[in-house]
Amino acid sequence: MEIKASATYLRISPSKLRLLTKGLRGLSPEKALQKIQFYPQKGKDFLVKVIKQALANAKNNFKKEEGLIIKKIEVGEGPRLKRMDKSHGARFDRGIIHKKTAHLFLTLEAEEVKSQNEPQKPKNEKKVIKNKLPRSKLTRYSGTSPEEFVSLSHSSVQQTGRYSASRNKKIEEEKTSPRRSTRRKNGTKS
Repeated sequence: MEIKASATYLRISPSKLRLLTKGLRGLSPEKALQKIQFYPQKGKDFLVKVIKQALANAKNNFKKEEGLIIKKIEVGEGPRLKRMDKSHGARFDRGIIHKKTAHLFLTLEAEEVKSQNEPQKPKNEKKVIKNKLPRSKLTRYSGTSPEEFVSLSHSSVQQTGRYSASRNKKIEEEKTSPRRSTRRKNGTKS
């Protein structure tokens, strides 16, 4: 059973209101009201009104007061009011200020009591995930287990190194050959 409540055209930025709604999902409305009580922001008043509205809807329409949790809390964007500010002149979008509004939607859900007749799933059940290899690797290493494939791929990387054989040879030659000096014996550049 879902109990809905909403408030629309709230004169607050949706992003500011969204910050306050984080962490409320899954709480009971009473705990959420206790948590919101200590918020210093302006949006807490809107949240308190909507949660109290949802509790009143549950009491009057569904005769349900206990065992409720916040299932979903959404903040939508409303229309923007446009105002002019002459002090900005021609800069900043020609002095137009957007005053944002928000819509707040709340859904409460009644906690269902699990009956003892239903079989319960074990908690430590693990899902089996199949190793999927790309087609090119499958054809190259067909008939090998995933463990063997991993060891084969690591060994091939270790053998080849970072560069091709000709590049590795050049790097080795540069390391062993003495550096050519750019200065003459008397200290001037050539």
